[in-house]
Amino acid sequence: MGLLNRIALPVALAVAAPLSAAAQATDPATASTLFEQGVHLASSGRIDEACDKFAASMRADPSSGTLFNLAHCHELQGKTATAHGEYERAAQMDRQAARIEEANQATAYAAKLKPRLSRLTIRLSAEAPGLSVLRDGAPVDRAAFGVPVAVDPGAHRIETSGTGYRSWSASIRVEPDGDRKEITIPVGQDAAPQPKQTERPATSARATIGWALAGGGAGAMTVAAALFGLRVQDVDDYDRANADGNKAASDAAVDRANTKAAIGGVGLALGAVSAGAGLYLLLSPRTPDTTPTASVRPVPLGGGAGLAAIARF
Repeated sequence: MGLLNRIALPVALAVAAPLSAAAQATDPATASTLFEQGVHLASSGRIDEACDKFAASMRADPSSGTLFNLAHCHELQGKTATAHGEYERAAQMDRQAARIEEANQATAYAAKLKPRLSRLTIRLSAEAPGLSVLRDGAPVDRAAFGVPVAVDPGAHRIETSGTGYRSWSASIRVEPDGDRKEITIPVGQDAAPQPKQTERPATSARATIGWALAGGGAGAMTVAAALFGLRVQDVDDYDRANADGNKAASDAAVDRANTKAAIGGVGLALGAVSAGAGLYLLLSPRTPDTTPTASVRPVPLGGGAGLAAIARF
């Protein structure tokens, strides 16, 4: 078992594989204690806790031996990509310190694990300069797009953001033991901002037609009222002609009165409709997608013809 093959105090390993001065840790005693606890927990089958101890020991005082044991611990957790990378780093540290046997051991473990690595390929549907892509919260280098990168089995969340692009996110599950998955990010640009619509002034076509219809309706009702007034004279003429026994004059008066009544009635109705339509156009909220129109058409009337106002709004 790898955990037992390379158990050693991290202090001794650090001496055997020294790091640069900038990377040197300052707490080797804590690192040694944490390493020993990790070994004990791993031997007891408490793998998750052991991994935490080895990781903390690495932070306190990095060494190839601790890293090798951390890699084996992660392999037991099923984190194959993480473990493979740690084996390779441990081998590199050992070679730098001329620890050839230990380097060969770490390399052998990495090689044995490599066929089991699961990989995830991230692609873009189109070129997207300035688009930021995150995998599990970590930035994805643009050079990695289209490349099958080793990842730990499990669910992975892909997110994008960037000025001028729509935000996007998705989750994909990668299975263990050499699974291969691909995900293509749909690159979509934000729509260009639409110019703000401004309200038309009160003198717009809608208002003009509204005033025309209202005024025309009022005029039509005025004419209708005048015709009804003139009809009174026709009634008087009928009475006089009837009293004198003048049938021709009596019939003519009746015809005049009926014509004025018919025209006046139609004019009154059209005037009311036209005035109502005009007031609607002037007072109702404006609908931007509708252009109001109006027209006047001749209509047949009893004994003659008249004009009708036709409005669409």
